[in-house]
Amino acid sequence: MSHATLERTRGDAWSRAAASPAAALLALGFLVGSLELLLHATWHPGRSPLGLEARGWLRASALALLLYALIGAACGLVYTACCGGFLARRGARADNDARRGAGFLFAWIALALELVWWSRFARLSGESFFTAGRLLEAALLVLLALPLAVLAASAVARLGARLAGLCAGLLVGLLLLSAILPPREVVRSAVQDSSRGTSAARPSVLLIVVDALRADRASSPALMPRLHSLAERGTRFSRAYTAAPSTWPALASLFTGKLPSEHGLLRMSPDERLRGIDGTLAEALRSRGHRTAALVSGSLANGSGLLRGFDELFELSTGRARFALDDPWSVLRAELAPLRAWEKLASKRDEERVASEAAHFLGEVGEQPFFLYVHLYATHVPYEPPRHYRERVGHRGERTRFTADEARAIERGELRPSAEEWQEIRSLYDACAAWSDDQLGRILDALAATPQGERTLVVVTADHGEELGEHAIDGLPCVEHDWMWNSSLAVPLVIAGPGVPERATLDAVRSHVDLQETLVRLVEGREPTVRDLLRAADDRDHAISENSFYRVAQERRWKLLRERSGERRERVIEVALDPAEAAAFDPALRAGDAELRAAVERLRARLEALPADGSSASQGENAIVDPAVEQALRAAGYLGGTRPRSMFSGAVR
Repeated sequence: MSHATLERTRGDAWSRAAASPAAALLALGFLVGSLELLLHATWHPGRSPLGLEARGWLRASALALLLYALIGAACGLVYTACCGGFLARRGARADNDARRGAGFLFAWIALALELVWWSRFARLSGESFFTAGRLLEAALLVLLALPLAVLAASAVARLGARLAGLCAGLLVGLLLLSAILPPREVVRSAVQDSSRGTSAARPSVLLIVVDALRADRASSPALMPRLHSLAERGTRFSRAYTAAPSTWPALASLFTGKLPSEHGLLRMSPDERLRGIDGTLAEALRSRGHRTAALVSGSLANGSGLLRGFDELFELSTGRARFALDDPWSVLRAELAPLRAWEKLASKRDEERVASEAAHFLGEVGEQPFFLYVHLYATHVPYEPPRHYRERVGHRGERTRFTADEARAIERGELRPSAEEWQEIRSLYDACAAWSDDQLGRILDALAATPQGERTLVVVTADHGEELGEHAIDGLPCVEHDWMWNSSLAVPLVIAGPGVPERATLDAVRSHVDLQETLVRLVEGREPTVRDLLRAADDRDHAISENSFYRVAQERRWKLLRERSGERRERVIEVALDPAEAAAFDPALRAGDAELRAAVERLRARLEALPADGSSASQGENAIVDPAVEQALRAAGYLGGTRPRSMFSGAVR
């Protein structure tokens, strides 16, 4: 074959390839990827590549566009494989028809999916997809995608190889530019640099938080045997209290050692953020050489500050696979619609996705010390345990789940469960506690199989407890949490590992705010301090808890509840004699009781010493509201509600 013939043959082959459906769909994939980046810049400014430095922006954008282009090309190859015989019989018109047909199908499906996916953040954030309004909106968006797909397919069919070549050239150019630009300077603290070489001898930390797990359920060996087995290897705290009865404020206190009025996060809202904090637990451990990761079922808003110090994040509720927070491509990859949809499907196949991800992390970490924070969610509404857990706790009745909507309906008086129905709800909760214990066991088994199993500090606790209708205001039961009764404030707490006494139970009052100091001290091997959970018991030990409306200070015997604003009314509860907090108590009837008077004055002084209010100051002017986080919070029942009924209203029990 002559050189000219060979060149002509090569040119014909290139022309056929450039005119194929695969090339057409590669170009369309590039265009759809460009649309995805534009939507990210609009709806996710905090996570968009447009918010990153130049090199990271170019690399992340190029890889995202390459991913979409490859998806398009793969779809084109599948289309050709399925329709190749039919197209070949049609002769010369087949190539153009193939490009047009493949382009239309791909563009219609891709555009419809993109529009439906992103419409969640535009108007119906937090609403279930299967409501009438959401389905109608989706149908209209699918119809809107039709003319757009026709236009896109026509353009691709007309431009053909030139468009595919242009897209390929842009991709190559972006990748080359990202390689040429100097990288962002990474500044590490002196403590971190000096400790990287000596960190191997330090213990790792595994912190497992079971959302809304009540202390009384966790104290049952029959219900949670794996937790009690862990307590046999460490110390159980029987009077531990959260700093706040809602997740973000409670976690902020766990991570910072500060009360909500000090760190600024007083409520679950995507525009709230930490303020005036020198460092978090994750930052302290990362500076000492630990690899840090947060694997959560709910969502931690990046702008809230709760993710400070974490290297990696996995968020089940938002569909984000585990990603590195300081890698622009890793961040963007976790946001891309196809990969988030894939992660959502994976979570449907694995009901214990967070525990599985924790086991995977522990299997890959090797000898490097780590701080792994795992947040399990089974005991938070909706309560929907698998059947065998319902059978394990002897659940009876037709109810198999209990939702946040039902909880709100009960508190509004729209739903009034009978005694039998309350028993069903509580047994569903118990089944969820048993399910959480099995997930805890999976994680502990994975840890035991690693080289660091014996030198890891393990902490199991809850962010807060849960109301299950035991208390009522004006005849309406209280459900879920964010109340100031100890059913919401008391939490389980077990610590095991190097430096922790074994088979011990500490019955003194302890607060979550002392966990950060305790863990850092244990990692460094120092002696206990006055803010250490393992310090000696004292009758004046106390715990303070806050939400947006109330403050509580309590000791072993007495508890003082106070309004944050308004009349600043107070209520005294003798929890030692009335642990259910059900009886009315009037301190005036015991005016001569010196012990009571001294206790009230002491508790009142502790509340008076707190900052006036930190809630409004925590909202920064430039706070970025992540729509995915807002959607997750709304779906969990944290947004869109009203001010709680007053715990000082006429009929409280």
